[in-house]
Amino acid sequence: QDDLYGTTVIIDHGNGIKTTYSNLADTPTVAAGDKVGTLHIMLMGEEIGTADLVATQDFSLSWIRKAIGTIGELLSSPLAKVLFAVVVLAVVGYIIYMVRHNRKKRRRKYSNRNY
Repeated sequence: QDDLYGTTVIIDHGNGIKTTYSNLADTPTVAAGDKVGTLHIMLMGEEIGTADLVATQDFSLSWIRKAIGTIGELLSSPLAKVLFAVVVLAVVGYIIYMVRHNRKKRRRKYSNRNY
């Protein structure tokens, strides 16, 4: 999701070649038989033919991908970031407290021994 271009898909073909599709539907779906693009066949810089790229099977976002997308949107909100920071600070504080508490316990345990 891009603020300027909307839903965007970038396909990396390798060798530094990328294709960008922008302003797509929020939940893209492709049915079998849909034309999804055109292939230009080139020979020595000259186009010698074209071929339609056709989907061979249906495609839609699975419920897992939808859930991950929803969770990602929730976690990107400022409130979620603040809550995450508070939880992290609480966990770190608890760990520090437990380490200090256990050190005091050990000191008391070993200082009460009579040799």
